[in-house]
Order: sequence, then structure tokens, then C-alpha cells
Amino acid sequence: MKFGKIAVLLLLTTSFCVNLYGQIDKKKQKQDLKNLEFYNAIIGTNDKNFEATTSPEAWKDESFIFLGISTYITVGTKGDKYRGINRKRVLLQDKSAVEKFAEFYFQNSETTVLTVVKKNGTEINIDLKEAIKVTTDVPSYYAGRFQSSESSKLAIPNLEIGDILDYTSIYNDTYNGRISYSDVLSASVPVLYQSLIFDVRSDFDINKNTFNTTAKFKFLKGKGHDYNGKLDEDVNRFELEVGGLEAQKDEPFSSTLDNEPLVKFMAIPSADRIFHSGKDPGLIRDNLVLDDLVRQVYKYESESNLFFSQLVTMIKPKIAALKLKDPKKIADACYYYLRDYLMMMAYGPEMAVSSVNNYGYTYEKIYHGYNNAIDENAFLSSFGSLLYKFYVDAEVVGVVSKVFGEPDVAVTHGEVYFGMYVPAAKTYYWPPERDRTTIDTPGILLSGAKGKAINILDVNKKIKAKNIEIPAASSDSNKEDNTMKVKIDADNNIVVSQKTLNSGFLKANYFGLIEQFGDDLYTDFLSMYEDEETRIKLEEYEKKLKKNKDGIYKNFLDKSDKNFSENVEKWIEEKERKVTLDSFELISSGRTSLKPVHEIEVNFTSDGIVKKIGPNLFFDIGALIGSQFQIEEKYKSNRITNIDLGKPRIFQYAFEIELPEGYRAEGIENLVKSKENAYCSFVSTAVLEGNLLKVTTAKNYKQQFAPKEVWPSINEVLDEAYKFSQEKIVLKKK
Repeated sequence: MKFGKIAVLLLLTTSFCVNLYGQIDKKKQKQDLKNLEFYNAIIGTNDKNFEATTSPEAWKDESFIFLGISTYITVGTKGDKYRGINRKRVLLQDKSAVEKFAEFYFQNSETTVLTVVKKNGTEINIDLKEAIKVTTDVPSYYAGRFQSSESSKLAIPNLEIGDILDYTSIYNDTYNGRISYSDVLSASVPVLYQSLIFDVRSDFDINKNTFNTTAKFKFLKGKGHDYNGKLDEDVNRFELEVGGLEAQKDEPFSSTLDNEPLVKFMAIPSADRIFHSGKDPGLIRDNLVLDDLVRQVYKYESESNLFFSQLVTMIKPKIAALKLKDPKKIADACYYYLRDYLMMMAYGPEMAVSSVNNYGYTYEKIYHGYNNAIDENAFLSSFGSLLYKFYVDAEVVGVVSKVFGEPDVAVTHGEVYFGMYVPAAKTYYWPPERDRTTIDTPGILLSGAKGKAINILDVNKKIKAKNIEIPAASSDSNKEDNTMKVKIDADNNIVVSQKTLNSGFLKANYFGLIEQFGDDLYTDFLSMYEDEETRIKLEEYEKKLKKNKDGIYKNFLDKSDKNFSENVEKWIEEKERKVTLDSFELISSGRTSLKPVHEIEVNFTSDGIVKKIGPNLFFDIGALIGSQFQIEEKYKSNRITNIDLGKPRIFQYAFEIELPEGYRAEGIENLVKSKENAYCSFVSTAVLEGNLLKVTTAKNYKQQFAPKEVWPSINEVLDEAYKFSQEKIVLKKK
């Protein structure tokens, strides 16, 4: 396979260079020259597959089609760097497509070349130096496959129906240990020709496979290029080509695994011992062997404990001082102490203040750098070592979520989730996150999972593997529960007192409503233990915090509190409505097993929901449950894919609305609805007690996956929820 060569003229000028701020960026200019040299070193001749100018008759009615898509990656010949090329050729077939592509988007980190081919064959090279930085989302049809950086956009003048956009991006970046690629070959747009090439050093292990397509990778030994574009016999090529890809039907709640042509590829250097497949480098296979992978993780953790021994040595006596006997309590203590110590070490107030004082960090850099999860390798090693030292039997666990299919079709390591299982506690301990407790299942596993487990405390010191299966979670364990008391003031605004409780993975939707820094991280841990020694520790720690809240430390906490307050405002704000936050309070962070529910109370005032027309008030009561998904008519029949409703979950609301004096409510009967099936339900009730209108709603996604045959009944449930969100009642003047 060959790509079209970029004209050498471009290498001799600077007009093509991206100049975002109207100034010459010499470093970027140099990078662009090197990238184009790399491109031309690989390409050699024009690519015949990118010479197409017309659409097949069957695709004439499409708004636009891709005449060609090519992705090229070379990896493994220069440290941890890789280099790539993306090329796309788009034929615009109607006015809508012209409007879509009239603004061209590209990523600033890439070297980008754009040519417009007019209907008469004239080629126009577009200068990108006048591009401006993007402050909005980049359209999906411009999104890069491997890059994620700041983007810019440029208006393309005089674009017409029948024009072709031919654009190429060349980029280089680093990878961490291994490189993984997973993507669909086509989506909702037809593709006339597509290619995917990986050039990888021969001592890398390779996992590769395709699904829902007959296209397969070809293996070309010693036919790859290195980082500088030079042919290297020690670099192998993996090449996939496919043509005539029909547009995939764009259906709501569809599952990629069902019908979309999916490609997965992973390259693993032998130096990445924890994930290397075997004794001999250069192994090529179609899928992961989960037995081998979990054994490798077990072996790695056993050998690498020395890297975390200092941490374990520091934590062990603190846990020992608790004098716990129950294996579950010991495991919980190890888990929480490890989580809080690692997070406090990186992001606690004292460390953050030190970073401000000694390293010139800004508060914003620390705040936005807050890592939600602890590295799984650090967790497995440290947690396993602590359990071993307290003689608590445990297992290293590797599972594949049903979202990715069965374990035997897993190809990339990103499909495997690692944790620890403690049989005596009957509990899985997953890598900690700041919003999760030991009783919360990670979101990716809520659909259920299968995998392997390796015992790490076998009396005979033998590695024993066993199959495990984690059942799908019940929706009741992942709940958002809202209780709202509503009054209507003299200006017809609603005054709301709201309490929201979140459990399970839904807490992740409220990251911003959990205080970001260390006070409650540490006190959450201490609050789990009610012995006298711990109570004294907690009191001493709180006194220390109070004493030290001055100077830069106070400024730091004020900054954290301000971010928290701003996030609460964003949470309650509504489009086209003015919302004023009156007060808020975090009742529970939801980070301990004793208090696993995130709870917040908020009071606010909002306009636009009650409108006075003549003597009466019209109350947009359905809006109180937020926007609901509406299925378009074109998607309600002839479904071809099975259904993925997302993680099992429940959203509940209970409103107590105080009717203003002198008014009576009409239309209450329209608020009573009920639709239910085995996969989801929506139920609402309404009752008037004196001047209090009490309304409840519950939307329940009971299961994640459903067969396409039940789509009509699922439509009915979703429609019922949408209809409720549009309901209004009339408050008539008596």
C-alpha cells in the first residue's frame, strides 16, 4: 500500500506551517519540516487508491462520503516514541456537507496539509496560517484517531457541491510501555477505500484481530520503516486494506460489538515485563490468553514489591496499632489507608502547599491535575504485600467486562481490569478512586465480567488459577435519589430545597461536588474506627488543621472551596433559566464503607418554570426531572442491532410542592404514568394533600443489554419518561 507524496515544494517553503498567533514559531516550523520529510521518505509515489473523484451510484444520495481513509503508525524504533500519518479524502455531495466542512479543524500538535480539489479537477493548496484557536468542540468527522490536543479552525472559501477535501496530518508522540489501537472501520458514513498500517520492531509482541468484517491484517516480515522513515529489515509491517464500507445504521443505544467492523491492535515491547506475552519476544497472536496475563501480573507483583516496600513498611505499624482481628476489617484498613496515604501524599493540602512554595505550582495546576485513580500496579503490589504481611489470604484478579465480550476475544490489555479478591471478606478490592468505596463496583464491570484469579498466599506456594464470574450489578446499587421541597414566591420564581443522594458509579457524575483536597480524605479514613486511640488522632488532626489555616494554606483552602462552590452552581444551572444558588452543604463524600452514599443539600431559586397568564399560573412541572431522551420516529422501527442501555441505574425524584394560597391545581391526573418491562421502567405518582402536591418519579434501567426484538417496549418506557418531562399543570385562581 502506498500513500500520495506531498509536493517537495512544500518542504522548501513555510507557507504551510501552522501559525496560530500570527508569529513565526521556529520550533513548530522545524517539526513540520521533519514530519514532511518523514512522510515523503515513506510514500515514494502517488497512491492510486486516493485518485477517486466520484461516488458509486449507490451512494449518490449520501450527504458526503469518504473516498479514502489511511492510517499509518510506526512504533518501537526510537525509545518510547511513535510517528503517524492520517489521510482523508472527502467528497461533498450536497449543501449540508458544504456547510459542515466550510470550517476546517485540525490539531495544533500535528503537521497538517489541506488541498481542495474542485469539481473541474483544479487543486488548491490551502494556507493554514490564518487559523484561529478553537474554543468549542471539534466535530466528530474531524477528530483525530491518536491525538488529543488543542485544535484550530479555518474557514475554507468558495466551497461547492462536488468539491473534494484531501487532508493529511503527520504527528509524533510518546507512548507508555505499550501502544494500543481500537477503532471501527466505518460508522455512519460510507468509505470507498480504507487502509491501516503498523510498522513495529520485530521483538515486540503483537495482538491483533478484526470483528464483523472479513478484512484481516497481512504480515510482511522486515518490510517496515523506522521512526525516520527509513526501510528497516528489523521492522515488520502489519497491513489491512478494505473497500466499499457501507454506512452503519445510526441507532440509539446500539452496541459496537454487534455489527460495526471493529479493529484492535496492540504492540508490547519486551521491556514491558508485566504485559509481555512469553519467554521469546516477537509473539504474534489474535487474542489475549488471560491465564498467562494474570500469571504475569502475579509474577510481576511478587518481584516488584521491593519498589513499594518503603510505603508498606510505613503503613504496616499504623494498621497493626488498630489491633484488628477480622480479615475483612484488616483488608478494609489496608485498602483505605493505602488509598488515602497515596492520595494525600500527592494531593493533600500540606503537599500542595509545598508544591506552591517550592516548585512554583499554581492552585489551578494542582486542582486540574488531581488524578482520580491510583495506578493499578502500585495498588496491586502495595495492597497485596500488606495483606500478605497480615496473613490475609487474597487473589490477584483479571476480568473482562461483558461490554467487551467474552474473555477469549479480548485483544488489548485495556479490556482487562485488575484487582484483588479477599475470600474471607467476600469482597473484591479494585484500584481505589476518590469517589469509590470497597462496596462499589467500578462502572466498567457493572454489566458483569468474566476472568481469572491467582492465589497469592497458597500454603504450598503454588500458583493456582481459577475461573471467576462477576454477575451484573442490580440497578438498585447505582441510584440517584432527589428529594425537593418547592415553593412559589411573589415573583413566580420557584424556591427549591433539594437533597440529592448518589450511590454506586453514579457518584462519578459528581466529582466536582466532592471536596478536592485532603481534609476529608484523611478524616474519612479515621472516622471508620471508633476506638479511643483513633478518636484522639482525629481530634489532634482537626486541631492541627484549624491551627494551620492561615497564610498560603488558607488561600489554598479558599481556592478549593471556591472551585467546589462553582461546581455546585454548574450542577443546578438550567439553559434559558436564571438560577441563583442560595446555600449548599456536602453532608457525606461517600468515600467510606460506613458512609458509602454521596449526599449534598442545596437551596436555590429559579425563574422560567412558573408563568402567569391572566389570573392563572402555568407550572412546567415536568422540567423538574431534567431533560429526557426522545426517540425520533425514524428510529422506532426496523431496528437491526441489539440494545445497550448503559449501566444498570435508577433516577428517582420526590417533589413536595406547596401551592400558593388562593390557587387550585388542575391536570394532576396527567402526572400519573406507568410503563414497565424486564429491561427498564418509568413510574410516576401524584397526590394532593391539602395544599401540598406530592409527586414521585422513578426511571429504572434494570439491565444493560437487551435483544433488538424488545425495542418497541423499551420505546414505550422512554417515551413515557419524555412525556412526563413535558407535562404542565395549571394553578387556577379560586
